[in-house]
Amino acid sequence: MGDEDRLDKVTERVIKQMYREGYDKLWTNQLTREIKKRTPVDTGRLKGSVTPSFTQDGEILTFTAETGITYAWYVEDGTEKMSARRMFELGSNAAEMIIDEDLVRMYEFETAGTLERVFRKIMSKL
Repeated sequence: MGDEDRLDKVTERVIKQMYREGYDKLWTNQLTREIKKRTPVDTGRLKGSVTPSFTQDGEILTFTAETGITYAWYVEDGTEKMSARRMFELGSNAAEMIIDEDLVRMYEFETAGTLERVFRKIMSKL
């Protein structure tokens, strides 16, 4: 089995672990929290309208947050009279760092578990 095959197997186990432990919901909620933390509040309508979603296509995980409020992008990008707030951009970046850290820990755990199983198998044959 080549390195690519091993990585595919580990990735498959990590994705199964992610669902088993509810990380998809955790990360979707994390994205929403990070965006809402950065959203300016006047009436609360914009902040309350942020809705998250999650999709998976093979190994590609996509977390998105949207709002149906038409003025949201003026707040995000700014206007000539108001500076950009970048709540979606900055919130997404912060959530991505947290998700990446979690994935690295999962891969390290899975890899360590795989190495441990191989080691035990070798030791049992001695």
